[in-house]
Amino acid sequence: PPGTLQGAHERHSVILRDIEFGITRIYDQRVMLSAYTLLFFMPIHFHMFGERNQKGSPEILVLGDSRQGKTTAANKLMQHFGAGAMIDAEGATYVGLVGGRNEYGSAGKVFAWGALPMNNGGMVFLDEIDGLVEDGIFGKLTSIRSSGIAQRSTAGGNRRTSAALRMIMASNPVGSRRLAQYDSLMYAVRELIKKPADLARFELIVGVYKITAPNFDYSTEEIDYTQEVAQEHLRWAWQQEPALDKAESQLAADRAKWLCAKYENMPTLEPTEARWKVGRMACAMAALAFSRGPDG
Repeated sequence: PPGTLQGAHERHSVILRDIEFGITRIYDQRVMLSAYTLLFFMPIHFHMFGERNQKGSPEILVLGDSRQGKTTAANKLMQHFGAGAMIDAEGATYVGLVGGRNEYGSAGKVFAWGALPMNNGGMVFLDEIDGLVEDGIFGKLTSIRSSGIAQRSTAGGNRRTSAALRMIMASNPVGSRRLAQYDSLMYAVRELIKKPADLARFELIVGVYKITAPNFDYSTEEIDYTQEVAQEHLRWAWQQEPALDKAESQLAADRAKWLCAKYENMPTLEPTEARWKVGRMACAMAALAFSRGPDG
């Protein structure tokens, strides 16, 4: 029924079924597809207990075995939603991502903002971020990740611009090891990103394990969540700045407290910040489950 938890779950299941079998054709990786879809619908700004969130850039880390559809799924979803930018982080530079002075022929060196601020308010998929980590670039993205602001100091003075955006960051395990070789996903994650503060900023961390016998379904059944519907849905969602009322805010805070107690010392569940992550995902789920009839 509309307006209920069961109704939201059913709506999410219907959309996810279409995404798996009709849009991406990436099978038996529903956790990854669900995380991607939620990220598309996460608000950049929202309110809890009457206060606006401080962290402007929602982001998820997707770590997993190669050739399991991490990049393909993201590409197909961006095409379906008509939004998002693919950035190959392998070989990317800080200037290219954030901004700086570049040589432009006869014009000489000209300052230009990079790919992240250029996608302010939108969404990017950063592929193969292990190179950014190794080169020390990942650690320099703190300002964008925490406050949604890009900053550069140049000869002409300090420059600042908004760079609040949704980010999916993907990588294989370090050394091309299989994810199943680790006792826990978090062992693989900590091998890639060592600073707890860098891990704490992710809303979600998803492990993508190799599927040995995927449930292929090449049926040509028409999907309900068409490109036209999906793009209108996302445009509406990105125009919102949701506000949880007092009861909803308290429920999100209570669930965050429960999660912190259940998963003690989990780097993504800092007790001081967890309520904001739960609140943001609640807003994303509400936006994803939103629908309307032909009469509007």
